[in-house]
Amino acid sequence: METVLPTDTRTGRRWVSFILCVLAACAGVVLVIETWLAMGDVLVDFGRELYVPWRIGEGDVLYRDLAYFNGPLSPYWNAAMFGLFGASYRTLILVNLAIAAGTAVVLHRVLARIGTDVTAGIGLLFAIPVFFLPHGGGYPNYSFVAPYSHEMTHGFALALMTLYVAMRNHSGRRGWAVVTGVLLGLVFLTKAEIFAATAFALVSLFAVRRSASGVGSMGLGLAVPIVIAWLALSTAMPASEALYGTLGSWTGIADARLHALPFYRVGMGLDAPGRNLAHMLLALAVVIATFVPAVGVGALVRGDDKWRFAIAAALGLVVVAVWILIDSRAKREPNELQKMLDSITVLARSLPFVTIVALAALFGLRARGDPAQRSRVAERAAFVVFGLALLAKMILNPRFEHYGFVLALPAAMVFVLLSTAWAPQWFRWKSVGPCVFATAVALLLAIDIQQWKHTADSVERDVVEVGTGGDRMRTDIRGLLVTSTLAQVDNRFGKHATVLVLPEGIMINYLARRRTPTPYLNFMPPELILFGEDHMVKALDQSPPDCVVLVHKDTSEYGLPLFGHDYGRELMSWVRSRYRQTWVDPRADEPLVPGARFGIAILERR
Repeated sequence: METVLPTDTRTGRRWVSFILCVLAACAGVVLVIETWLAMGDVLVDFGRELYVPWRIGEGDVLYRDLAYFNGPLSPYWNAAMFGLFGASYRTLILVNLAIAAGTAVVLHRVLARIGTDVTAGIGLLFAIPVFFLPHGGGYPNYSFVAPYSHEMTHGFALALMTLYVAMRNHSGRRGWAVVTGVLLGLVFLTKAEIFAATAFALVSLFAVRRSASGVGSMGLGLAVPIVIAWLALSTAMPASEALYGTLGSWTGIADARLHALPFYRVGMGLDAPGRNLAHMLLALAVVIATFVPAVGVGALVRGDDKWRFAIAAALGLVVVAVWILIDSRAKREPNELQKMLDSITVLARSLPFVTIVALAALFGLRARGDPAQRSRVAERAAFVVFGLALLAKMILNPRFEHYGFVLALPAAMVFVLLSTAWAPQWFRWKSVGPCVFATAVALLLAIDIQQWKHTADSVERDVVEVGTGGDRMRTDIRGLLVTSTLAQVDNRFGKHATVLVLPEGIMINYLARRRTPTPYLNFMPPELILFGEDHMVKALDQSPPDCVVLVHKDTSEYGLPLFGHDYGRELMSWVRSRYRQTWVDPRADEPLVPGARFGIAILERR
């Protein structure tokens, strides 16, 4: 196998890989220090990730006492961590850091197995700031340390481990097949899209290997965690309800009302498929244009290895300088075209095409290969299928931010593998490989630099501290109003008072350590569709709260801008008829009225 580095010794490549891994670890440490206490949003999503395990630790049962629409694994894992180390924001962050570190190690081993040690190091150095620890692009809930949904990060970590174990089990040994099945069963208990992508990857692995040995044992292992979860939940609720909870997000995946919401249509790119496809094709053209000089220069260069690698390094420096210039201009002059052509957007939008090209090339190699090569191609193809399947949720709007911090990660690693390991080894001209390698590294470095700037800019806005002790966190200016609200709740209501926050803000319940009176945690359009507004009103009739907190929230992204006006009218009518407003933060607007920017108000029983 021809090397693309200025050394052809195995020891040399390992040293390069080791240095890259050290740099990746250092980047992770620096980012953790830089974003410390600023991980997770003070009002959006992340409060649920704290409140649910806290309540489980207090004796509540998922699905019976806490309305939940994902699998049971993550809440009970987090509750167990709270039981061991104390219920706090700090506990969750530290546990998530350990999981993120373990996931990074497994990712490195997978990349090294289907690529090279050097490629694995490059992939890790790219993934840490862009996927594992990004901070920016909206709410800081899209990282492995403070995810908006732990099912995403836990599911991804388990899926990666599942693929790694399956890849290593060449002979289909029964014991390892059972382990693979158990891991896949745990993935099932997280998120439907993560499980589906993992299952597709395993099917492709077995198909290309032309081996189904151990599939039966794997199926047995798959059933074990699912049955255990169902039986455990059945001890606290009817078996049918326990089954519904065990199925998690599978129960709502076919709900047409959810898919009709603009939020999900925009997320998938179905709001304007023609325009989005054109943007993706433009991004692909830009990526191809980035590599054209590498192929051209590499084909023309002659001479010894030192001369070829010097030319490749110079080309890489030019590429990274050009992309930094493009990204800087896009930030200074943010018109529509500039925003489409920054390095992050260009690479992200091209990923579906990149994975398809990689898959086609691998299957072409399989057709000409011997059994050993076919096995190697099978592992590579399985990872590519995994990446492509995860992109399905945003197939016409692929991105690194938002859901992309998990869903685009494997596809981005396919680009790393294709451009720094597979393609350079496929070129016949000796000089083309190093030039392609250098160009890819330059593009990845430009993206790292841009993402680091996004993180720095975002953290600068998090200047307000909320909470105390282990729950101390940093956030933006909204934290001032949250702190005032917590003080008002403490002064006006006893420790056992119940607090209802509308339409979103369960973090207030968690920080105040006061439960909400019904099983429902959020009252946004998706929750009203999944659980039913009439059921929510009925639950409030049976258990009215001592206090209602109204938090202003613009939900235009769902096509329904304002709670109480465009949706949730029955809930707001119920509240207004029984409660009167006794406090509103004077530093902000009246919440949930047209034209308001942000505000929080407290209502007490009439």
